[in-house]
Amino acid sequence: MADNYPEGKSDYRAPLLTGTDNYNWWKGRVETYLSRDPLVLRVVQKGPYVFLDKDGKDKDVDDLTTDELIKFGYNGKARNYLMNGLNQAEHDKVSSLKSAKEMWDALETVNPK
Repeated sequence: MADNYPEGKSDYRAPLLTGTDNYNWWKGRVETYLSRDPLVLRVVQKGPYVFLDKDGKDKDVDDLTTDELIKFGYNGKARNYLMNGLNQAEHDKVSSLKSAKEMWDALETVNPK
């Protein structure tokens, strides 16, 4: 049987979304790929971590603790993992979005189940 999705065969390379024809396959594979780091998967499913100061305003990145900086970085990691698993057409649909969750939700919307 021919393998129509060869990019999905590596622990080090994200499965490749090529459009609606392989979205369901891609979604399941990429969830498994992302689950290797539960905090990456968490920001994809729930959104980036938000850190507030004592007045309830967003903290400036320079004011984050070391632990907060680590969590802050998970959105960037998740965005990178997702972007690496998209062909150019899919990339163009989500490249301007700032959070991995926004990207995930947008891909779900434009690629029907």
